[in-house]
Amino acid sequence: MFAFAKYTYTETYEAKATLAFTISTKQYTYNSDGKIIKTEEVIKPYSGIDVARYQYYLNSDEMVDTVYRRLNRVYTADQIRKSLMIRGTDIAGIFTVSVISQNRQLCQDAIRIILAEYPEYLKKFDTGLGIQKIIDQSTPFITNSDQAFQKALIGFLAGAFIVIAVLFLIEVLSNTVRSTDDIRENTNLRLLGSVPLEEETRTKGGKKKPLPEALLISDPKSVSFSFIESFKAIRTKVENIAAEKGHKSFVITSTFENEGKTTVAINLSCALAQKGKSVLLIDADLRKPSVLKMIGLKEDDKSGLIQIIKDKAAYADSIKFIKPLGIFVMPSGGISPASSQFLDTDKVKEILEKAKSEFDYVIIDTPPAHVVSDCLVVSRISDALIFTIKMDYAKVEDINETLEEIDVTDIDVIGSVFTMSALGSGSYIAPRRGGAYRYRYKRGY
Repeated sequence: MFAFAKYTYTETYEAKATLAFTISTKQYTYNSDGKIIKTEEVIKPYSGIDVARYQYYLNSDEMVDTVYRRLNRVYTADQIRKSLMIRGTDIAGIFTVSVISQNRQLCQDAIRIILAEYPEYLKKFDTGLGIQKIIDQSTPFITNSDQAFQKALIGFLAGAFIVIAVLFLIEVLSNTVRSTDDIRENTNLRLLGSVPLEEETRTKGGKKKPLPEALLISDPKSVSFSFIESFKAIRTKVENIAAEKGHKSFVITSTFENEGKTTVAINLSCALAQKGKSVLLIDADLRKPSVLKMIGLKEDDKSGLIQIIKDKAAYADSIKFIKPLGIFVMPSGGISPASSQFLDTDKVKEILEKAKSEFDYVIIDTPPAHVVSDCLVVSRISDALIFTIKMDYAKVEDINETLEEIDVTDIDVIGSVFTMSALGSGSYIAPRRGGAYRYRYKRGY
């Protein structure tokens, strides 16, 4: 048996390299007129695991023909195509590209051409894609020798160490908020509460039960117990601060979009209403209003904040009572790219003063404060501000820079709400670090 195995044994070679994929996006800074004044390129790790797509590109006629011609047509296109392989790893954005063949010279020559041509070929399909070689094993090695397992193990451990080191550097350089301790240690914010990330549940048949369009504590069947309790805890702290300082109007904002500020605004309003308080929620995000959409109502451009400012609607006619939530809502009344000019008027101040005289609490949902100046305008005529921070999203320096901008308004920043925290599990909205303020909706949070 041993002799037969030795007689029939044919060496198989492999040459490979481990590649790290990155994505380049643009981050815009706007002035008070809504014009772009600064553009920065932001590079972040690629979060996809599209092995099948990249294998398809690697085996494409263009790539195979490139290798075929560069190798002076010594090998057939079929030999080359069968030797090329790309594999994913346990880490998103980290891939291994290989040439596997019984011909050692093919492995050695083809991997060199692949590493030179493949990254540029991929950029034809995604110009923002970056590819860095982080582990080079382009010297062919035998994959089926008696010592193949030991060599593979050593290579794996060495490769894993390098990958871990690279990821560690990425984590250190990213410097985002990962925990409530990060908020306490890296900002001067008081923590009002932590809202857990909600996960999709499964039916008795094992199928995933999708999350609702919006996460609302008024619908306890659609959210977890810890999600509901987190807003009750936040409500208690807000009530205590309001009683101590006499605050009635509260601005809700964040550094960037998609950090959960509107979810916080709606659910804090509901939590206060559940205690028998009269609450008015104002959608002052005039560039991208989402309050009505999240609570399941159509946008209204006939009444609301913009229409009151334009003298096209009355204050009383622009307030809607949302019975299932127990709160009153003043919608945006439309969309305006010139929102700062609309908000920076005496009319808005009169609206807030009137609302404060009629309601126990006035909650104001505003755009992200680091992206546009609308929040700063509203903050000058409001009592207090609650800052929303999404887990592993905005960088600490961006958060603190935003807080410095808010500090100029002299508003009382009473604390922060940490959203999508690790108290829960699963994934509702994929993390995407701060970027441009786009006119688009995302489900839920």
